[in-house]
Amino acid sequence: MSIAIQQLIYDTLIESGELGDLLASLTYSNGDVVPCVFNDLPQTDDESVYPCIVIDAVTSNQNDTDTTNGFDATVMIHTWSISPSNVIVSNIQDVTYSLLHRKKGGNVSGISCELTEILRDPDGISRHGVQRFRIFYEKVD
Repeated sequence: MSIAIQQLIYDTLIESGELGDLLASLTYSNGDVVPCVFNDLPQTDDESVYPCIVIDAVTSNQNDTDTTNGFDATVMIHTWSISPSNVIVSNIQDVTYSLLHRKKGGNVSGISCELTEILRDPDGISRHGVQRFRIFYEKVD
C-alpha cells in the first residue's frame, strides 16, 4: 500500500508540466527528460539536481469502519533548493499543493495538506521546504 501511494504521488508530480518547469531535470540515455523527483536526496556535489523534490516514506495507521477496510497515512514531501531565497521553494510547494490537495484516485479517497513550512538549511544558503500530506485509503476487497 505505501508503494502504491508513493507511486501515485510520484506520477502526479512528474506528469505536471508546471512543476517540471520549476524543478531541475534529468535526461536519461534514451532521451527521456524527467523532473528531479526522488525518494532519497542524492548524495552528490552536482548542483544540477536542484531544485528537487524528495518523497519521504509513508507512515500509516489502521482506519477501518464496520464495513470497509482502510487506513490513513502521512507522507512528507521535501523540496530542496540551493537558492538563498524562499521564492523557489515556495513556488514549488504551491504547485505541489495544487496537484495533491483533495486529489482522489484508485483506492485513495482523498489527500489533505496538513503542514507547509520552509527552513533555512544549516549551510546558511540552501532552503528546505517541508509539506505533510494525509492520505485516506480504502482497501478494495
